[in-house]
Amino acid sequence: MNSEEQLQRIGEVLTTALQHKREMIAASERQRIAECPRCGGSLRFALVGPKNHLRMFCRGNPTDPENMPHCGMSLIE
Repeated sequence: MNSEEQLQRIGEVLTTALQHKREMIAASERQRIAECPRCGGSLRFALVGPKNHLRMFCRGNPTDPENMPHCGMSLIE
């Protein structure tokens, strides 16, 4: 993977994380599950602490054993 692809993947993670964080704060949610844009698996979000730090990670797709080892999309703010 070259540096341009790495930057694109980092941008995808940041865009996804910040979009969901904004939506979660507006909806007063502390946790959320959404579809992962990379693998279609289960993307988990949690806002933690008084400053609403975001935790995000992909759990993969449990209905698809081929894709169960998640894609690795994650972020800890």
